[in-house]
Order: sequence, then C-alpha cells, then structure tokens
Amino acid sequence: MDIRYFQINLNKFEERTREVEKKLREFITRLIVFLLIFGGLFAVMVYYTAELDKGILTRQQKLNQLENQIAALQQKEDFVSRADVLSLKELEDKRILWASKFSHLTKLVPTNMIISNIYFRKGKLRIEGLSKIIEGEREFDRVALFMDRIKSDSSFEGELTDVRFEASNRININNQNLLDFAIACYIKR
Repeated sequence: MDIRYFQINLNKFEERTREVEKKLREFITRLIVFLLIFGGLFAVMVYYTAELDKGILTRQQKLNQLENQIAALQQKEDFVSRADVLSLKELEDKRILWASKFSHLTKLVPTNMIISNIYFRKGKLRIEGLSKIIEGEREFDRVALFMDRIKSDSSFEGELTDVRFEASNRININNQNLLDFAIACYIKR
C-alpha cells in the first residue's frame, strides 16, 4: 500500500503578500523614475520657452525703437525717403553730361571745318557750322565725315538715336567758298 502525503504550505499568504509588496515597490520606483524624466523634460521645455520669450521681447523692443527712430526721422525736414532716392537715381540715369560731350565733339570736327552754333530743343541737338570747300572734293564730303564720326563715337553711342543732315547753303566770304550746314542729332528719351 502506498501512502500519499499532502503537503500544505502555510506560508502561502505571506509569500503572496511579499510578491504584492515587491510589485508595488517596482511600480512606485518606475513611477518615480518616469515622473523624474517627465519633470526634467518639462523643466527643459519651460526653460527654452522662457529664453525664446526673452529673445522675442528683446527683438520687439528693438523693433519698436527702430520704428520710433524712423518716425522721428520722417518728421525732420531733411528726411530723404525711398521714393526721393529712386527719383534721383532715375534722373541720374537719364541725365547727359553735356560739357564733356561738347569737349569731345571738338575732337571729332574734321580739318577746315568749324562749329558755329549748337543748341538743344525738344530732344534734338542741332549743330551748325562752316566747312571750307576744297577743289576736287564734293561739298558734302566733310559734313558726311563729321556725321559718321559722331555716329560711330563711343561717347555718343548710348545717347543718340539718329544723326541727320538738315540743311546746307554755299556761301562765298572774302573769295573763299564755304558750306554753311546744319545737322540734327536726336537724343534717346
């Protein structure tokens, strides 16, 4: 006959209590670690937000200061606006410095020719002059040479749209044959 014995663990309740306490301690430890990490991240986020707010406030103060300075400058009489600067630039771009052009024009005049009158009206520069007529040469040759020099010269290239012959008249002064002529140089607008 075989005898069977039952083993009864009377400490079972105590073991379960220890397991529950151990799990509770692990849970509390994990919760504390989680809260510390979360709290640290939250503190870092609050710090960076505060720094960004300081930067925004500083820039806003600088912007307000600049706006006040601009307003003060605009109230002064000697204030130059952007529109003023742009209109001056446009005027400078369209302006032609005639003194240097006229000085250079004297270098383009062929020999035996003089310029007697220059005037400007309504976008047209009119040049009047006298040219000595030499035997064996056509009367218009020197005037044509002068016009070609003006057309091909680099200092007049950007300003002139056309150079045209306008009038001529053959005259005799002190037994000298001269050609009184006029040419028109049209200015770009």
